[in-house]
Amino acid sequence: MSSNPPNDETSAGGTGAVPQHLYPSQYPSMAFVPSSPDTHSQNPSQGNHNSFPVPFNTVPMSYPPSMYPGQAVMPLVPMAPSGYDPRELLITSSERDCTELYQPGNPSSGSGAFTGAHNFTIGNATMVEQYISSGAPVFQYLQKKWSPGALADSSARPNPARCHPDTRKTVRSSICEWGLTSSTRRWRMFWVLGSAAVGKSALAQTIADRFKEEGCLGATFFFSRPNHRDDANTVIPTLAHQLAARNSHYRSIITELLVNDPAILDMNLSTQFKRLIIEPFHVIMTTHPESVTQPLLIILDGLDECRDRVDQRTLIELVGTHVRTVDNFPLIWMICSRPESHLRIMILNPHWNISCHREMLKVDEQEAQQDALRILERGFFDIQRTFEYQLDEDWPPEHYVGNIAAAASGHLGFVSFIIRFVADERANDPKGRLEKCIRFLDGFGAPGAISPLHALDLLYHQIFSEIPKEYLHHTMNILALFILYPDDKLSALQLANLMGLDQASFYRSLDSLYAVLDIPPPKEANARMLVMYHASLSDFLKDPRRSTRFCLNDDELHYQVGLRSLQILKHKSGGFDRTFKWIRSLEEEASILETLQNFAKKHVWKACCQTPARYFPNFVKELDGLNLDGISSSDDYNEFLRWKYYYNLN
Repeated sequence: MSSNPPNDETSAGGTGAVPQHLYPSQYPSMAFVPSSPDTHSQNPSQGNHNSFPVPFNTVPMSYPPSMYPGQAVMPLVPMAPSGYDPRELLITSSERDCTELYQPGNPSSGSGAFTGAHNFTIGNATMVEQYISSGAPVFQYLQKKWSPGALADSSARPNPARCHPDTRKTVRSSICEWGLTSSTRRWRMFWVLGSAAVGKSALAQTIADRFKEEGCLGATFFFSRPNHRDDANTVIPTLAHQLAARNSHYRSIITELLVNDPAILDMNLSTQFKRLIIEPFHVIMTTHPESVTQPLLIILDGLDECRDRVDQRTLIELVGTHVRTVDNFPLIWMICSRPESHLRIMILNPHWNISCHREMLKVDEQEAQQDALRILERGFFDIQRTFEYQLDEDWPPEHYVGNIAAAASGHLGFVSFIIRFVADERANDPKGRLEKCIRFLDGFGAPGAISPLHALDLLYHQIFSEIPKEYLHHTMNILALFILYPDDKLSALQLANLMGLDQASFYRSLDSLYAVLDIPPPKEANARMLVMYHASLSDFLKDPRRSTRFCLNDDELHYQVGLRSLQILKHKSGGFDRTFKWIRSLEEEASILETLQNFAKKHVWKACCQTPARYFPNFVKELDGLNLDGISSSDDYNEFLRWKYYYNLN
């Protein structure tokens, strides 16, 4: 590796020379400028407090006992008010005149260590420097923008699908050889393409696990449209958070970068990619090359589920341009996606000039079909052990397994769904549920006579048809809220209370959906969201041609959201009234009320305007007694007034 920073105009994807401000330097000290008479006690355990002015707000932070033996310490951790430029708190010299620390007549300047002191200096504000060099600020900044559920080992992705040890062996071997053993790799980007339900995410998870074991996993982002991990603006902060935890030199560089310019996190994808990903590693290659002797893999899985197609292309272009123009760099990339038309153009059109290895996961290959058979065999073996008192040792019949494998035609998502459906412990009837699947598939004639994705749609129909009629209305509203309001990551408990459901009604409404949803138990309902196992369910429910009578009813949902939002905005904490049906304590009620009132303020007027006019009298009733302070200044409210006026005219 070169000992000098690259200055070629084409380096880092044409970004030019590495900015001088990115080279590691001594972190600036902190100037403590009092803005109020507030004080903190230097030693709370003593009767005679040594007090001194503290800037803005401070929060406690623990330091090693050896630093201040025998003393209780409240270190200063500056937290600037909103709108304040944190750079005004920084000084670049090692010393600063601190005469302003003592202000005669200040009520906080009584007896204490600094009483009467003037014209002195504090050299190297050590505590602040240690705070910054610890990397704490960078995680605080990034956590405002990141998506923790997109990590490979996130609790938001419970039991993620992985490749069976004997499946996808060829492509797994190719990726591991490319990323772990090749000293001179031709490409630094590996693009895995495949249609829905062929096992791309399982492959990505398996590769992430393997590279993590080898110490070569840099970061991951698992997109999921139905689970609301689809915002491109969270991608770079999420990757940077993981890289900062992985490499201390990288952490130091972007800590200083974000402390001096936190607005980077509000800039466009191209700027974030260059300043938070590429430029710091150029610096590391120059100053600490020993820390990047092995390449770090970054995985972007399910890129086609990113919300905006323009952002999908931008991410591909940023990575593709960089790997094409910079040969020697410590980051390599694996991207998994469906071969959607707008992405396929980037592959085929020479204008894009994407330099990468492309691997297509095909469902009609012999290996894919064998993989489907292995998943079935392993899955049924596990089911037989779980329900050993119900099932014979030779269960299931061999021809049942063969028929399902033939119907799957290599679609691993299809066979995974069958296993989850049969293994549902709440149904407690694996034999009966397998028989139901076989009868269902036999109805289409010879194995393979129907596409597995069409068969999956029909199985979804079967599942939804088993929901009791008295609960189907609630079921569809829960799913519609989860799918059509993707930006509001409500926990299961919050979602139930938004819909006005008690615990029993909520779980009864979802009781038939454990094969397609991860549903948290009641004890975890306030901390966890619902999770869809596969995006095909969301696609199915939004397409009336596929879901027919089970298609999401937008009008009904918007009416429910508008009505419930008005009711929640009128609710007063501590009443345990009809507004919330699933509350376990006053403290929990207050927390839920705050979250749902924020939701209501954001959506109430727009939801009302998207509702058929026949529902208007119900809204008028709820408007009576509503305090409009803080919710009547938006464009959505003005649109609601126009909608109300039009209704009154008619």
